[in-house]
Amino acid sequence: MGLFDFIKKDKKEEKSKDLDKNNDNNESKSNKSKSKGFFNRTSNNKEDMNPFDKDRITEKEYKLAKKKRQEKDVRTDDEKIKDSAMKDMALNHKNRNNRIAAVMELKSQDILEDITFNHKDKFVRTVAVSRITDPEILEEITALAEYSDVRQIAFEKLDQIDLAFGELAKFEKDKKIAYGAIEKIENEFVLADVVLNAKDKKIKYKALDKIENIKALEYILNQANLEDNNDNKNKKTRNKTKTNKNRIDKQIIKSIINKKEFNNQEVLFEIAINNKDKFIRSEAVKKIDNDENLREIAINDTNEYVQSVAIESIENDEILSEIAISSQYDNSRLEACKKLNNPSVLSEIAKNDSNKFVRIEAIKSLNQENILVNISLNDEDSYVRSEAIKKISSTTHLKEIVINDIDNIVRKNAINKLILNNNSNEIEDLLYEISIKSKDEEIREIATQNIANEDKLKDIILNSNHIDSSKEALSKLNDEKSLYSIALTSENSQLRINAVEKLKHSKNMKLIENLVLNSKEDDVIVESLDKISNQNILSKFAIGSKNPKIRETACKNLTNRSLLENISNNDEDKYVRKVAKKHLDLLNK
Repeated sequence: MGLFDFIKKDKKEEKSKDLDKNNDNNESKSNKSKSKGFFNRTSNNKEDMNPFDKDRITEKEYKLAKKKRQEKDVRTDDEKIKDSAMKDMALNHKNRNNRIAAVMELKSQDILEDITFNHKDKFVRTVAVSRITDPEILEEITALAEYSDVRQIAFEKLDQIDLAFGELAKFEKDKKIAYGAIEKIENEFVLADVVLNAKDKKIKYKALDKIENIKALEYILNQANLEDNNDNKNKKTRNKTKTNKNRIDKQIIKSIINKKEFNNQEVLFEIAINNKDKFIRSEAVKKIDNDENLREIAINDTNEYVQSVAIESIENDEILSEIAISSQYDNSRLEACKKLNNPSVLSEIAKNDSNKFVRIEAIKSLNQENILVNISLNDEDSYVRSEAIKKISSTTHLKEIVINDIDNIVRKNAINKLILNNNSNEIEDLLYEISIKSKDEEIREIATQNIANEDKLKDIILNSNHIDSSKEALSKLNDEKSLYSIALTSENSQLRINAVEKLKHSKNMKLIENLVLNSKEDDVIVESLDKISNQNILSKFAIGSKNPKIRETACKNLTNRSLLENISNNDEDKYVRKVAKKHLDLLNK
Protein backbone atom coordinates (compact mmCIF):
# COMPACT_ATOMS: atom_id res chain seq x y z
CA MET A 1 0.00 0.00 0.00
CA GLY A 2 1.41 3.35 -1.04
CA LEU A 3 1.57 6.47 1.04
CA PHE A 4 -1.38 8.18 -0.62
CA ASP A 5 -3.49 5.00 -0.42
CA PHE A 6 -2.75 5.03 3.27
CA ILE A 7 -3.96 8.65 3.48
CA LYS A 8 -7.20 7.81 1.64
CA LYS A 9 -7.79 4.96 4.04
CA ASP A 10 -7.76 7.48 6.85
CA LYS A 11 -10.56 9.69 5.44
CA LYS A 12 -12.66 8.94 8.47
CA GLU A 13 -10.04 10.61 10.59
CA GLU A 14 -9.53 13.47 8.08
CA LYS A 15 -11.43 15.98 10.16
CA SER A 16 -9.37 15.15 13.22
CA LYS A 17 -6.21 15.25 11.11
CA ASP A 18 -7.06 18.69 9.74
CA LEU A 19 -7.57 19.93 13.28
CA ASP A 20 -4.13 18.58 14.21
CA LYS A 21 -2.62 20.26 11.16
CA ASN A 22 -4.15 23.56 12.15
CA ASN A 23 -2.70 23.16 15.61
CA ASP A 24 0.71 22.35 14.13
CA ASN A 25 0.50 25.36 11.80
CA ASN A 26 -0.36 27.57 14.73
CA GLU A 27 2.63 26.13 16.58
CA SER A 28 4.87 26.83 13.57
CA LYS A 29 3.61 30.39 13.34
CA SER A 30 4.13 30.80 17.03
CA ASN A 31 7.75 29.59 16.70
CA LYS A 32 8.29 31.91 13.76
CA SER A 33 6.93 34.77 15.82
CA LYS A 34 9.26 33.74 18.66
CA SER A 35 12.22 33.78 16.26
CA LYS A 36 11.37 37.26 15.06
CA GLY A 37 11.06 38.45 18.63
CA PHE A 38 14.02 36.46 19.90
CA PHE A 39 16.26 39.48 20.49
CA ASN A 40 13.54 41.05 22.62
CA ARG A 41 13.75 38.21 25.09
CA THR A 42 15.89 38.35 28.21
CA SER A 43 17.53 35.77 30.41
CA ASN A 44 15.37 34.05 32.99
CA ASN A 45 18.48 33.39 35.06
CA LYS A 46 19.87 36.58 36.52
CA GLU A 47 22.20 34.69 38.85
CA ASP A 48 25.61 33.79 37.46
CA MET A 49 25.11 30.09 37.90
CA ASN A 50 27.18 27.85 35.68
CA PRO A 51 24.77 25.98 33.39
CA PHE A 52 27.65 23.71 32.35
CA ASP A 53 28.17 22.38 35.89
CA LYS A 54 25.48 19.76 35.48
CA ASP A 55 26.48 16.48 33.87
CA ARG A 56 25.87 16.43 30.14
CA ILE A 57 23.70 13.68 28.72
CA THR A 58 25.86 10.91 27.34
CA GLU A 59 25.18 8.87 24.23
CA LYS A 60 24.55 5.84 26.41
CA GLU A 61 22.02 7.69 28.57
CA TYR A 62 20.31 9.04 25.44
CA LYS A 63 19.88 5.56 23.95
CA LEU A 64 18.54 4.20 27.24
CA ALA A 65 16.01 7.04 27.58
CA LYS A 66 14.91 6.58 23.97
CA LYS A 67 14.43 2.86 24.55
CA LYS A 68 12.26 3.51 27.60
CA ARG A 69 10.12 6.00 25.66
CA GLN A 70 9.64 3.47 22.86
CA GLU A 71 8.55 0.88 25.40
CA LYS A 72 5.90 3.31 26.62
CA ASP A 73 4.81 4.33 23.10
CA VAL A 74 1.00 4.75 23.11
CA ARG A 75 0.55 5.22 19.37
CA THR A 76 -1.77 2.88 17.53
CA ASP A 77 -0.39 0.58 14.86
CA ASP A 78 -1.88 2.78 12.17
CA GLU A 79 -0.25 5.85 13.66
CA LYS A 80 3.08 4.04 13.75
CA ILE A 81 2.71 3.01 10.09
CA LYS A 82 1.82 6.54 9.15
CA ASP A 83 4.73 8.04 11.11
CA SER A 84 7.09 5.59 9.43
CA ALA A 85 5.87 6.67 6.02
CA MET A 86 6.10 10.36 6.92
CA LYS A 87 9.62 9.82 8.28
CA ASP A 88 10.66 8.18 5.02
CA MET A 89 9.25 11.12 3.06
CA ALA A 90 10.84 13.69 5.40
CA LEU A 91 14.23 12.07 5.00
CA ASN A 92 14.22 11.13 1.33
CA HIS A 93 11.78 13.15 -0.77
CA LYS A 94 13.51 15.33 -3.35
CA ASN A 95 11.15 18.28 -2.80
CA ARG A 96 11.86 20.36 0.31
CA ASN A 97 8.20 21.46 0.69
CA ASN A 98 7.09 17.84 0.68
CA ARG A 99 9.79 16.98 3.23
CA ILE A 100 8.60 19.81 5.48
CA ALA A 101 4.96 18.79 4.99
CA ALA A 102 5.88 15.25 6.02
CA VAL A 103 7.56 16.59 9.19
CA MET A 104 4.38 18.50 10.00
CA GLU A 105 2.40 15.22 9.81
CA LEU A 106 4.63 13.40 12.32
CA LYS A 107 3.23 12.54 15.74
CA SER A 108 6.25 10.78 17.27
CA GLN A 109 8.52 13.06 19.26
CA ASP A 110 11.34 10.52 18.92
CA ILE A 111 11.13 10.50 15.12
CA LEU A 112 11.14 14.32 15.15
CA GLU A 113 14.28 14.07 17.27
CA ASP A 114 15.87 11.67 14.76
CA ILE A 115 15.24 14.15 11.97
CA THR A 116 16.55 16.98 14.14
CA PHE A 117 19.76 15.04 14.70
CA ASN A 118 20.33 13.71 11.20
CA HIS A 119 18.74 15.86 8.53
CA LYS A 120 21.16 17.87 6.43
CA ASP A 121 18.47 20.32 5.33
CA LYS A 122 18.42 23.21 7.79
CA PHE A 123 14.77 24.03 7.13
CA VAL A 124 13.59 20.48 7.66
CA ARG A 125 15.50 19.92 10.89
CA THR A 126 14.52 23.31 12.39
CA VAL A 127 10.83 22.62 11.65
CA ALA A 128 11.30 19.23 13.28
CA VAL A 129 12.81 20.62 16.47
CA SER A 130 10.20 23.37 16.64
CA ARG A 131 7.49 20.67 16.86
CA ILE A 132 9.16 18.90 19.79
CA THR A 133 7.56 19.63 23.14
CA ASP A 134 9.05 16.90 25.33
CA PRO A 135 11.56 18.64 27.68
CA GLU A 136 13.61 15.43 28.02
CA ILE A 137 14.07 15.21 24.24
CA LEU A 138 14.86 18.93 24.01
CA GLU A 139 17.59 18.45 26.65
CA GLU A 140 19.00 15.57 24.58
CA ILE A 141 19.12 17.85 21.53
CA THR A 142 20.95 20.62 23.41
CA ALA A 143 23.54 18.08 24.53
CA LEU A 144 24.00 15.85 21.51
CA ALA A 145 22.79 17.56 18.34
CA GLU A 146 25.51 18.29 15.80
CA TYR A 147 23.85 21.39 14.39
CA SER A 148 23.90 24.69 16.25
CA ASP A 149 20.59 25.91 14.77
CA VAL A 150 18.61 23.09 16.35
CA ARG A 151 20.43 23.43 19.66
CA GLN A 152 19.52 27.12 19.67
CA ILE A 153 15.82 26.38 19.12
CA ALA A 154 15.90 23.65 21.77
CA PHE A 155 17.43 26.02 24.32
CA GLU A 156 14.80 28.63 23.47
CA LYS A 157 11.95 26.15 23.85
CA LEU A 158 13.38 25.16 27.22
CA ASP A 159 13.37 28.86 28.12
CA GLN A 160 17.19 28.80 28.49
CA ILE A 161 17.55 32.08 26.65
CA ASP A 162 21.18 32.86 27.49
CA LEU A 163 22.24 29.47 26.13
CA ALA A 164 20.23 30.11 22.97
CA PHE A 165 21.97 33.46 22.55
CA GLY A 166 25.24 31.65 23.19
CA GLU A 167 24.64 29.28 20.27
CA LEU A 168 23.88 32.26 18.07
CA ALA A 169 27.02 34.11 19.17
CA LYS A 170 29.25 31.09 18.59
CA PHE A 171 28.10 30.07 15.12
CA GLU A 172 26.27 32.96 13.45
CA LYS A 173 28.26 34.15 10.41
CA ASP A 174 26.74 37.63 10.48
CA LYS A 175 28.89 39.42 13.04
CA LYS A 176 26.29 42.08 13.78
CA ILE A 177 23.86 39.39 14.85
CA ALA A 178 26.58 37.58 16.81
CA TYR A 179 27.59 40.81 18.59
CA GLY A 180 23.94 41.51 19.35
CA ALA A 181 23.60 38.05 20.88
CA ILE A 182 26.62 38.67 23.11
CA GLU A 183 25.12 41.92 24.36
CA LYS A 184 21.98 40.04 25.34
CA ILE A 185 23.77 37.33 27.32
CA GLU A 186 23.66 37.98 31.06
CA ASN A 187 25.07 34.73 32.37
CA GLU A 188 28.87 35.11 32.33
CA PHE A 189 29.43 31.35 32.15
CA VAL A 190 27.57 31.37 28.85
CA LEU A 191 29.90 34.18 27.74
CA ALA A 192 32.77 31.98 28.87
CA ASP A 193 31.42 29.18 26.66
CA VAL A 194 31.40 31.64 23.74
CA VAL A 195 35.03 32.50 24.49
CA LEU A 196 35.86 28.80 24.45
CA ASN A 197 33.90 27.69 21.40
CA ALA A 198 33.15 30.58 19.05
CA LYS A 199 34.72 30.14 15.64
CA ASP A 200 35.53 33.82 15.20
CA LYS A 201 38.33 35.32 17.34
CA LYS A 202 36.73 38.75 17.44
CA ILE A 203 33.58 37.20 18.87
CA LYS A 204 35.69 35.44 21.51
CA TYR A 205 37.31 38.71 22.60
CA LYS A 206 33.96 40.54 22.54
CA ALA A 207 32.55 37.96 24.95
CA LEU A 208 35.67 38.06 27.12
CA ASP A 209 35.40 41.84 27.49
CA LYS A 210 32.01 41.38 29.16
CA ILE A 211 33.18 38.85 31.73
CA GLU A 212 33.92 40.15 35.22
CA ASN A 213 32.97 37.08 37.22
CA ILE A 214 36.17 35.42 38.51
CA LYS A 215 34.53 31.99 38.53
CA ALA A 216 33.66 32.35 34.86
CA LEU A 217 37.26 33.31 34.09
CA GLU A 218 38.43 30.29 36.07
CA TYR A 219 36.05 28.13 34.06
CA ILE A 220 37.76 29.23 30.82
CA LEU A 221 41.21 28.53 32.19
CA ASN A 222 40.13 25.17 33.62
CA GLN A 223 38.91 24.15 30.18
CA ALA A 224 42.26 25.26 28.75
CA ASN A 225 44.02 23.10 31.34
CA LEU A 226 41.83 20.13 30.38
CA GLU A 227 42.85 20.59 26.75
CA ASP A 228 46.53 20.65 27.66
CA ASN A 229 46.19 17.68 30.03
CA ASN A 230 44.48 15.66 27.31
CA ASP A 231 47.15 16.68 24.81
CA ASN A 232 49.86 15.60 27.25
CA LYS A 233 48.14 12.26 27.89
CA ASN A 234 47.74 11.63 24.16
CA LYS A 235 51.38 12.47 23.63
CA LYS A 236 52.54 10.10 26.38
CA THR A 237 50.33 7.27 25.11
CA ARG A 238 51.01 8.08 21.44
CA ASN A 239 47.26 8.49 20.96
CA LYS A 240 46.59 9.81 17.48
CA THR A 241 43.44 11.72 18.51
CA LYS A 242 43.05 14.78 16.31
CA THR A 243 43.94 18.12 17.90
CA ASN A 244 41.03 20.44 18.60
CA LYS A 245 41.20 23.04 15.84
CA ASN A 246 39.16 25.45 17.95
CA ARG A 247 41.46 25.27 20.95
CA ILE A 248 41.65 28.26 23.25
CA ASP A 249 43.66 31.19 21.91
CA LYS A 250 46.78 31.78 23.97
CA GLN A 251 46.24 35.55 23.97
CA ILE A 252 42.89 34.99 25.67
CA ILE A 253 44.57 32.92 28.35
CA LYS A 254 47.19 35.65 28.85
CA SER A 255 44.49 38.31 29.07
CA ILE A 256 42.71 36.39 31.83
CA ILE A 257 45.89 35.64 33.77
CA ASN A 258 46.92 39.28 33.69
CA LYS A 259 43.63 40.59 35.05
CA LYS A 260 44.43 42.14 38.44
CA GLU A 261 41.48 40.53 40.15
CA PHE A 262 42.38 37.03 38.95
CA ASN A 263 44.53 35.17 41.49
CA ASN A 264 43.32 31.58 41.72
CA GLN A 265 46.54 29.82 42.71
CA GLU A 266 45.32 26.34 41.83
CA VAL A 267 44.32 27.33 38.30
CA LEU A 268 47.52 29.34 37.81
CA PHE A 269 49.61 26.36 38.89
CA GLU A 270 47.76 24.05 36.51
CA ILE A 271 48.49 26.44 33.66
CA ALA A 272 52.10 26.83 34.72
CA ILE A 273 52.79 23.09 34.60
CA ASN A 274 50.57 21.99 31.71
CA ASN A 275 50.24 24.73 29.11
CA LYS A 276 52.31 24.12 26.01
CA ASP A 277 53.16 27.77 25.46
CA LYS A 278 56.20 28.92 27.44
CA PHE A 279 55.02 32.53 27.53
CA ILE A 280 51.63 31.57 28.97
CA ARG A 281 53.36 29.39 31.56
CA SER A 282 55.67 32.24 32.50
CA GLU A 283 52.73 34.69 32.85
CA ALA A 284 51.03 32.24 35.21
CA VAL A 285 54.25 31.71 37.17
CA LYS A 286 54.59 35.44 37.78
CA LYS A 287 51.36 35.37 39.79
CA ILE A 288 52.10 32.22 41.81
CA ASP A 289 53.01 33.02 45.42
CA ASN A 290 53.60 29.52 46.78
CA ASP A 291 57.32 28.67 47.00
CA GLU A 292 56.70 24.90 46.85
CA ASN A 293 54.79 25.26 43.58
CA LEU A 294 57.45 27.59 42.24
CA ARG A 295 60.08 25.03 43.24
CA GLU A 296 58.34 22.29 41.23
CA ILE A 297 58.19 24.55 38.18
CA ALA A 298 61.81 25.65 38.53
CA ILE A 299 63.03 22.06 38.77
CA ASN A 300 60.80 20.42 36.17
CA ASP A 301 59.98 22.97 33.47
CA THR A 302 62.09 22.41 30.37
CA ASN A 303 62.18 26.07 29.30
CA GLU A 304 64.95 28.32 30.63
CA TYR A 305 62.80 31.45 30.67
CA VAL A 306 60.02 29.81 32.68
CA GLN A 307 62.60 28.41 35.10
CA SER A 308 64.08 31.88 35.57
CA VAL A 309 60.69 33.49 36.21
CA ALA A 310 59.86 30.85 38.84
CA ILE A 311 63.18 31.18 40.65
CA GLU A 312 62.96 34.96 40.58
CA SER A 313 59.83 34.70 42.75
CA ILE A 314 61.26 32.23 45.30
CA GLU A 315 62.45 33.70 48.59
CA ASN A 316 63.03 30.53 50.61
CA ASP A 317 66.78 29.88 50.83
CA GLU A 318 66.33 26.13 51.44
CA ILE A 319 64.31 25.76 48.27
CA LEU A 320 66.83 27.84 46.35
CA SER A 321 69.60 25.60 47.71
CA GLU A 322 67.76 22.47 46.61
CA ILE A 323 67.26 23.85 43.11
CA ALA A 324 70.86 25.03 42.88
CA ILE A 325 72.18 21.60 43.87
CA SER A 326 69.76 19.09 42.39
CA SER A 327 67.98 20.54 39.35
CA GLN A 328 68.78 18.62 36.18
CA TYR A 329 68.67 21.89 34.20
CA ASP A 330 71.78 24.05 34.13
CA ASN A 331 69.79 27.27 33.83
CA SER A 332 67.72 26.50 36.94
CA ARG A 333 70.83 25.91 38.99
CA LEU A 334 72.42 29.07 37.63
CA GLU A 335 69.38 31.27 38.36
CA ALA A 336 69.09 29.82 41.87
CA CYS A 337 72.74 30.68 42.53
CA LYS A 338 71.99 34.31 41.69
CA LYS A 339 69.58 34.52 44.63
CA LEU A 340 71.27 32.13 47.03
CA ASN A 341 72.81 33.45 50.25
CA ASN A 342 74.14 30.20 51.73
CA PRO A 343 77.98 30.26 51.60
CA SER A 344 78.44 26.53 52.23
CA VAL A 345 76.04 25.59 49.42
CA LEU A 346 77.58 28.15 47.09
CA SER A 347 81.02 26.77 47.93
CA GLU A 348 80.00 23.21 47.00
CA ILE A 349 78.44 24.38 43.77
CA ALA A 350 81.46 26.49 42.87
CA LYS A 351 83.73 23.49 43.34
CA ASN A 352 81.60 20.66 42.01
CA ASP A 353 78.85 21.70 39.59
CA SER A 354 79.24 20.10 36.17
CA ASN A 355 78.45 23.33 34.31
CA LYS A 356 81.14 26.02 34.24
CA PHE A 357 78.62 28.88 34.04
CA VAL A 358 76.87 27.65 37.18
CA ARG A 359 80.24 27.45 38.96
CA ILE A 360 81.03 30.98 37.81
CA GLU A 361 77.71 32.28 39.11
CA ALA A 362 78.32 30.64 42.50
CA ILE A 363 81.80 32.16 42.69
CA LYS A 364 80.33 35.64 42.25
CA SER A 365 78.68 35.33 45.67
CA LEU A 366 81.64 33.73 47.45
CA ASN A 367 84.05 35.61 49.71
CA GLN A 368 86.05 32.81 51.39
CA GLU A 369 89.63 33.40 50.26
CA ASN A 370 90.80 29.80 50.77
CA ILE A 371 87.99 28.40 48.62
CA LEU A 372 88.54 30.97 45.92
CA VAL A 373 92.26 30.25 45.87
CA ASN A 374 91.57 26.52 45.67
CA ILE A 375 89.27 27.06 42.70
CA SER A 376 91.70 29.42 41.00
CA LEU A 377 94.44 26.80 41.23
CA ASN A 378 92.48 23.61 40.55
CA ASP A 379 89.38 24.18 38.42
CA GLU A 380 89.78 22.65 34.97
CA ASP A 381 88.14 25.59 33.19
CA SER A 382 90.10 28.79 32.55
CA TYR A 383 87.00 31.01 32.76
CA VAL A 384 86.10 29.60 36.17
CA ARG A 385 89.65 30.14 37.44
CA SER A 386 89.55 33.69 36.06
CA GLU A 387 86.27 34.40 37.90
CA ALA A 388 87.81 33.21 41.17
CA ILE A 389 90.84 35.42 40.58
CA LYS A 390 88.62 38.50 40.49
CA LYS A 391 87.78 37.96 44.16
CA ILE A 392 91.21 36.91 45.47
CA SER A 393 93.07 39.52 47.50
CA SER A 394 96.21 37.49 48.37
CA THR A 395 99.06 38.94 46.32
CA THR A 396 101.22 35.89 46.90
CA HIS A 397 98.60 33.57 45.46
CA LEU A 398 97.99 35.90 42.54
CA LYS A 399 101.71 35.91 41.79
CA GLU A 400 101.82 32.10 41.80
CA ILE A 401 98.89 31.98 39.37
CA VAL A 402 100.58 34.51 37.07
CA ILE A 403 103.76 32.48 36.95
CA ASN A 404 102.35 28.95 36.90
CA ASP A 405 98.88 28.84 35.32
CA ILE A 406 98.83 27.12 31.94
CA ASP A 407 96.33 29.51 30.37
CA ASN A 408 97.34 32.92 29.05
CA ILE A 409 93.96 34.52 29.80
CA VAL A 410 94.08 33.35 33.41
CA ARG A 411 97.61 34.65 33.80
CA LYS A 412 96.61 38.03 32.38
CA ASN A 413 93.58 38.24 34.65
CA ALA A 414 95.73 37.40 37.66
CA ILE A 415 98.42 39.98 36.88
CA ASN A 416 95.81 42.66 36.18
CA LYS A 417 94.18 41.90 39.54
CA LEU A 418 97.60 42.06 41.18
CA ILE A 419 98.31 45.45 39.63
CA LEU A 420 94.92 46.81 40.61
CA ASN A 421 95.36 45.75 44.24
CA ASN A 422 97.76 48.65 44.97
CA ASN A 423 101.04 50.22 43.86
CA SER A 424 103.09 49.47 46.91
CA ASN A 425 106.73 48.32 46.91
CA GLU A 426 105.47 44.85 47.77
CA ILE A 427 103.59 44.72 44.47
CA GLU A 428 106.66 45.89 42.57
CA ASP A 429 108.71 43.14 44.21
CA LEU A 430 106.17 40.61 42.96
CA LEU A 431 106.08 42.16 39.50
CA TYR A 432 109.89 42.06 39.42
CA GLU A 433 109.80 38.35 40.24
CA ILE A 434 107.18 37.76 37.54
CA SER A 435 109.18 39.65 34.93
CA ILE A 436 112.18 37.44 35.70
CA LYS A 437 110.45 34.07 36.14
CA SER A 438 107.41 34.08 33.90
CA LYS A 439 107.65 32.08 30.70
CA ASP A 440 104.97 34.20 29.01
CA GLU A 441 106.39 37.13 27.03
CA GLU A 442 103.15 39.13 27.26
CA ILE A 443 102.96 38.65 31.03
CA ARG A 444 106.58 39.69 31.46
CA GLU A 445 105.86 42.79 29.40
CA ILE A 446 102.82 43.69 31.52
CA ALA A 447 104.77 43.15 34.73
CA THR A 448 107.71 45.27 33.56
CA GLN A 449 105.45 48.05 32.28
CA ASN A 450 104.05 48.44 35.78
CA ILE A 451 107.41 48.72 37.58
CA ALA A 452 108.51 52.26 38.34
CA ASN A 453 111.51 51.56 40.60
CA GLU A 454 114.70 52.29 38.61
CA ASP A 455 116.84 49.83 40.54
CA LYS A 456 114.42 47.00 39.81
CA LEU A 457 114.29 47.98 36.14
CA LYS A 458 118.11 47.96 36.01
CA ASP A 459 118.17 44.54 37.68
CA ILE A 460 115.76 43.16 35.13
CA ILE A 461 117.91 44.48 32.29
CA LEU A 462 121.05 42.96 33.72
CA ASN A 463 119.66 39.71 35.16
CA SER A 464 116.73 38.60 33.06
CA ASN A 465 117.18 35.67 30.72
CA HIS A 466 114.52 37.15 28.46
CA ILE A 467 115.64 39.90 26.11
CA ASP A 468 112.06 41.16 25.71
CA SER A 469 111.84 41.87 29.47
CA SER A 470 115.21 43.59 29.45
CA LYS A 471 114.27 45.76 26.48
CA GLU A 472 110.94 46.68 28.07
CA ALA A 473 112.69 47.58 31.33
CA LEU A 474 115.27 49.63 29.42
CA SER A 475 112.51 51.56 27.64
CA LYS A 476 111.25 52.66 31.09
CA LEU A 477 114.68 53.41 32.59
CA ASN A 478 115.59 57.10 32.80
CA ASP A 479 118.51 57.22 35.20
CA GLU A 480 121.58 58.30 33.15
CA LYS A 481 124.10 56.57 35.37
CA SER A 482 122.20 53.31 35.01
CA LEU A 483 121.95 53.78 31.27
CA TYR A 484 125.70 54.54 31.12
CA SER A 485 126.44 51.40 33.12
CA ILE A 486 124.29 49.23 30.83
CA ALA A 487 125.80 50.73 27.68
CA LEU A 488 129.26 50.10 29.08
CA THR A 489 128.77 46.63 30.60
CA SER A 490 125.85 44.80 29.04
CA GLU A 491 126.73 41.72 27.06
CA ASN A 492 123.75 42.21 24.74
CA SER A 493 124.41 44.46 21.74
CA GLN A 494 120.75 45.51 21.38
CA LEU A 495 120.57 46.57 25.03
CA ARG A 496 123.84 48.53 24.73
CA ILE A 497 122.60 50.31 21.59
CA ASN A 498 119.20 51.08 23.19
CA ALA A 499 120.95 52.51 26.25
CA VAL A 500 123.15 54.73 24.04
CA GLU A 501 120.07 55.87 22.09
CA LYS A 502 118.50 57.06 25.33
CA LEU A 503 121.75 58.72 26.48
CA LYS A 504 122.07 60.64 23.23
CA HIS A 505 119.08 62.71 24.36
CA SER A 506 121.03 63.77 27.43
CA LYS A 507 122.58 67.23 27.75
CA ASN A 508 125.47 65.71 29.66
CA MET A 509 128.05 65.49 26.82
CA LYS A 510 130.80 64.48 29.23
CA LEU A 511 128.90 61.25 29.87
CA ILE A 512 128.80 60.46 26.13
CA GLU A 513 132.52 61.31 25.73
CA ASN A 514 133.44 59.02 28.63
CA LEU A 515 131.34 56.28 27.10
CA VAL A 516 133.22 56.56 23.80
CA LEU A 517 136.59 56.63 25.52
CA ASN A 518 135.87 53.80 27.95
CA SER A 519 133.74 51.37 25.97
CA LYS A 520 135.32 48.24 24.63
CA GLU A 521 132.44 47.57 22.29
CA ASP A 522 132.66 48.97 18.77
CA ASP A 523 128.85 49.17 18.39
CA VAL A 524 128.65 51.50 21.43
CA ILE A 525 131.49 53.69 20.09
CA VAL A 526 129.92 53.93 16.60
CA GLU A 527 126.49 54.78 18.04
CA SER A 528 127.95 57.41 20.40
CA LEU A 529 130.43 59.13 18.03
CA ASP A 530 127.79 60.88 15.91
CA LYS A 531 126.84 62.83 19.06
CA ILE A 532 130.50 63.84 19.80
CA SER A 533 131.82 67.27 18.82
CA ASN A 534 135.12 67.08 20.72
CA GLN A 535 137.73 67.22 17.90
CA ASN A 536 140.49 65.55 19.92
CA ILE A 537 138.31 62.50 20.54
CA LEU A 538 137.15 62.47 16.93
CA SER A 539 140.73 62.76 15.63
CA LYS A 540 141.87 59.95 17.91
CA PHE A 541 139.25 57.55 16.56
CA ALA A 542 139.43 58.76 12.94
CA ILE A 543 143.12 57.90 12.79
CA GLY A 544 143.68 55.31 15.50
CA SER A 545 140.73 52.94 15.39
CA LYS A 546 141.15 49.62 13.70
CA ASN A 547 137.43 49.48 12.89
CA PRO A 548 136.70 51.26 9.56
CA LYS A 549 133.10 51.90 10.69
CA ILE A 550 134.40 53.84 13.72
CA ARG A 551 136.87 55.84 11.54
CA GLU A 552 134.10 56.57 9.04
CA THR A 553 131.69 57.79 11.80
CA ALA A 554 134.43 59.97 13.39
CA CYS A 555 135.18 61.65 10.02
CA LYS A 556 131.60 62.86 9.72
CA ASN A 557 132.05 65.34 12.58
CA LEU A 558 135.74 66.32 12.02
CA THR A 559 136.49 69.96 11.18
CA ASN A 560 140.29 69.61 10.71
CA ARG A 561 140.70 69.99 6.93
CA SER A 562 144.30 68.79 6.73
CA LEU A 563 143.44 65.69 8.72
CA LEU A 564 140.44 64.98 6.55
CA GLU A 565 142.56 65.44 3.41
CA ASN A 566 145.15 63.05 4.78
CA ILE A 567 142.48 60.43 5.56
CA SER A 568 140.81 60.87 2.18
CA ASN A 569 144.15 60.14 0.47
CA ASN A 570 145.72 57.56 2.73
CA ASP A 571 143.10 55.53 4.69
CA GLU A 572 143.22 51.90 3.73
CA ASP A 573 139.42 51.63 3.50
CA LYS A 574 137.86 53.15 0.40
CA TYR A 575 134.57 53.92 2.20
CA VAL A 576 136.43 55.84 4.93
CA ARG A 577 138.35 57.77 2.24
CA LYS A 578 135.10 58.49 0.41
CA VAL A 579 133.37 59.82 3.59
CA ALA A 580 136.37 61.95 4.49
CA LYS A 581 136.54 63.43 0.97
CA LYS A 582 132.81 64.15 0.94
CA HIS A 583 132.92 65.88 4.34
CA LEU A 584 136.04 67.91 3.31
CA ASP A 585 134.24 69.12 0.20
CA LEU A 586 131.33 70.30 2.35
CA LEU A 587 133.71 72.22 4.62
CA ASN A 588 135.42 73.86 1.63
CA LYS A 589 132.23 75.18 0.06
